[in-house]
Amino acid sequence: MSEEKGCFTVLSLFKSVKTTVLCLFSLLIIITMAIFFLISMDYTEKTILENSTDYTSRLVRQLNRDIDSYIDYMENISSMVIQGGDVQKYLFAEMPEEDMEEAYGRIVAQFNTIVETRQDISNIAVVAPDGKAIINGGRDRLNENVDLEEVEWYREAMQTTDSILTASHVQYVIRNNYKWVVTLGKGIKDSDTGENGGGFFIDLNYKLLKDLCENNSLAVNSYVFIVDKSGKIIYHPKQQLLYNGLTTERIDEVMGCGSDGYFITRDSGGKEGKLYTVSVSEKTGWRVVGVADISELMKNKEKTEYIYMFTSAILLCMAVVLATFFTTAITRPIKELKDSMKEVERGNLENTAVAIYSNNELGSLGNSFNLMTARIRELMAQNIYEEEEKRK
Repeated sequence: MSEEKGCFTVLSLFKSVKTTVLCLFSLLIIITMAIFFLISMDYTEKTILENSTDYTSRLVRQLNRDIDSYIDYMENISSMVIQGGDVQKYLFAEMPEEDMEEAYGRIVAQFNTIVETRQDISNIAVVAPDGKAIINGGRDRLNENVDLEEVEWYREAMQTTDSILTASHVQYVIRNNYKWVVTLGKGIKDSDTGENGGGFFIDLNYKLLKDLCENNSLAVNSYVFIVDKSGKIIYHPKQQLLYNGLTTERIDEVMGCGSDGYFITRDSGGKEGKLYTVSVSEKTGWRVVGVADISELMKNKEKTEYIYMFTSAILLCMAVVLATFFTTAITRPIKELKDSMKEVERGNLENTAVAIYSNNELGSLGNSFNLMTARIRELMAQNIYEEEEKRK
């Protein structure tokens, strides 16, 4: 009963049934369009974010593979040099000076070939604690102000047979050679004593990492950086600012993120700020991190909203036109029935029949009205006939 009362209350808001139906149809259409707009925008944002995450993940994985290939090449060179035999003779063997010079010459030629043909290699050297060294084909010398035993990578290399990979740093072991590099060091084992009696190192040109990362940036405000497994910066486009404490990076969150994972940061206003995508190298343990600005990824969001709003407005206009047409079609029989009833109220029973357009409830009502008026005319005619008969 309350539902029927509520329905009649709504219908009584307007004097015309046509206006009531049209307004209700329009309200329903507007609500539907609003729901469609919100769902569409939410779906669009999620799709853009998923596609951007997938693209960034593939990009950092590829970058990681490229870096691993360079590290593999450096390790292959180290194995080739250490296992070649000439290094063993030069560092540990006691032989005639002529044979020593031949071994030295072969090592120098080998180093010269590597340094001159590979732009990604900055330095290559064999060193020993006593100061004996061959660096870049014999052209360079050790820095006399540096004690090798105090160099971290050298100390570690002397204690293991594994390769030691450093973070990016300035190469200060070589005299007057202050290049930014990533060093791969390895101990050289004395075949007689079985202990590491010297070291080999090869420097990867830092510019290579810089070019690789800059060429794989996503957008204007996006960038790529690399950290090692301990969280030290290998490469960052704002590396100097980080070292000077003028900016910060979310290293803790990056280190806590799993391989091929991602996370989204929030800005001060609580809105989505940046998308961090992480790829971990199984070989080096380095983490290549792609950082994309969410606003850059969503730069077409406003345009998309305008398109959706414009489309919704067109659909709304079309829906209102159709609603007006159908409302007119529905209410026209009611209006004709209303006009005919007014004629009957005035006592005019001629030409009051309404047209029947369908077999639905409105058609049944019109048919009943036509039968009623016909019956009234018959009764009035009969009444007139009886009155005339009485007068006669």
